[in-house]
Amino acid sequence: MQVFAYNLGMNPERRFALEMLATLQDVKKELMIVTKDTSLVYRLKRDDEVKKLGLDKNPDEQYKILRKLEELGAFKIKASRVSKGWEGIFTEDNAPLLSREYEIEINQQRFDELYEIYVRETNSNEPTASSGTGVMDLEVRLVKEGANLHIETPNAKVFLTRLKTGLIPERLFAALIVNYGNGRFVTRAELKKEIEGLVGLNDISEVIRLAGFNKALKRIFFAHCTKNEVELRNPAKVTQNELDTILSLDRAKPN
Repeated sequence: MQVFAYNLGMNPERRFALEMLATLQDVKKELMIVTKDTSLVYRLKRDDEVKKLGLDKNPDEQYKILRKLEELGAFKIKASRVSKGWEGIFTEDNAPLLSREYEIEINQQRFDELYEIYVRETNSNEPTASSGTGVMDLEVRLVKEGANLHIETPNAKVFLTRLKTGLIPERLFAALIVNYGNGRFVTRAELKKEIEGLVGLNDISEVIRLAGFNKALKRIFFAHCTKNEVELRNPAKVTQNELDTILSLDRAKPN
């Protein structure tokens, strides 16, 4: 688990993103050790625990982060109750936050989506999106029109490249966008077997790079991309910073 360190010069948006990711990581760790796939009991952390995780020491702030993640759809808090060991001391009406536990039902798809967003934001040197939530649910889509490959955004069309008809790059993107769609994990062996013209495909990642996908674009559009395996994410959810990166390309053209 990644541990985060704060500094006095950190802007509120970045601190918010760090705390959101730290909470997601803590929930994910708990989820990995419970018997049920998508349900767990979660509690806020004490002072001796928060330093290890990079969470805010204030239980009220931890609780706000938990509720914000629920608001964004990562999970649903189904119940709240007094934790074991505190039942004879506190009641439901007067139990402080640190004496409570929360029954959580995970929305796995949205949880994973938010996890990826905050990993990208906290690993970036750029400030995080100043949207009040740290997340901008903006949608971008990779589109192939004839031999042209471009990205459709809410307010612009970003031209990436013109692929030569019939050659491996053009056939690869046609296969990924049309044949396999969103979220299908596919191997190089499968592509070579199933798609005409891909017998000579030797390195999926390199073909994608040469088609105009730098590291930032790969992170946005590919959940997985190696020499031998690929999984397209299309459409993709992006933060405002990621959208600005796309629109800053010299190839951006208004619709």
